Amino acid sequence: MPIIDADCHVIEAEHTWNYFDEAEAKYRPLTLTDAAGHRHLAIDGRLRPGATEDDRAQRTQVQPAEDRKTGTRLDLSGFTQTTEAMRTMKDIEGRLRHMDELAVDVQILFPTMMVLGQNTTKPEVDVAMCRSYNRWM
Repeated sequence: MPIIDADCHVIEAEHTWNYFDEAEAKYRPLTLTDAAGHRHLAIDGRLRPGATEDDRAQRTQVQPAEDRKTGTRLDLSGFTQTTEAMRTMKDIEGRLRHMDELAVDVQILFPTMMVLGQNTTKPEVDVAMCRSYNRWM
């Protein structure tokens, strides 16, 4: 019987937005970093917060199973068992290896920032972002 992970997530990254049509490129989100090192996305004139580089680097190191704390939220979610490249779809082979380790046959992928709230009130911006996102996937 196949095993289906029906709640798997991907993390949008700068390269998510590399797939805009030329005519829609003006809607591409911009990545900005403030003086404290916090990353933000500027979408349609609004800033959305992102993780700091230090926080992202600290959380993205894969830990051997024997070194992981068990029961923590990040461990239970699989976050500590994957790399940022695996979560942002840059390392598909690594993601597939991890699925094999878990004996998962199929993942149903959900976006992260694309579902956490309204990114824009303008349909043309929203459609352009969705197209880029879908091409990235």
